[in-house]
Amino acid sequence: MLQMNTSLRAIPGSFLQCVPALTYLDLSDTIIMALPGEISSLVGLRYLNVSGTFISALPPVLVHLTQLEHLLLSDTNMLDSIPRSVILGLQKLKILDGEEGKVLHLVKALYGLWQAPHACDYCTVTVTDIWAHWIV
Repeated sequence: MLQMNTSLRAIPGSFLQCVPALTYLDLSDTIIMALPGEISSLVGLRYLNVSGTFISALPPVLVHLTQLEHLLLSDTNMLDSIPRSVILGLQKLKILDGEEGKVLHLVKALYGLWQAPHACDYCTVTVTDIWAHWIV
């Protein structure tokens, strides 16, 4: 685990390629600004935490993380892009975690929906919630 490593500025793609069996990756509270494309080599990844990082976009290659169940995005204030294909393509995703104001706004914007079924300052959203309440 690499969380809370304030000197970690980037994740080398070569590192990720060397650990293809990795199932848990916690990059929270680091100063990384992007996830490398090589993250797609982590085909068994079930848990990804990028909370408190400086990433501005989720790379489209996340769709290749077919086993991903938990995607944690809280305190990602720079995040302004979540590709629709990523959310729809992560078939095993159970938890999408983040603040109401940022992450959920981005997810709802993917579907042209602007009002959540409930209001909260901090939410954990299940993909079932998204499908049941926001996708028509």
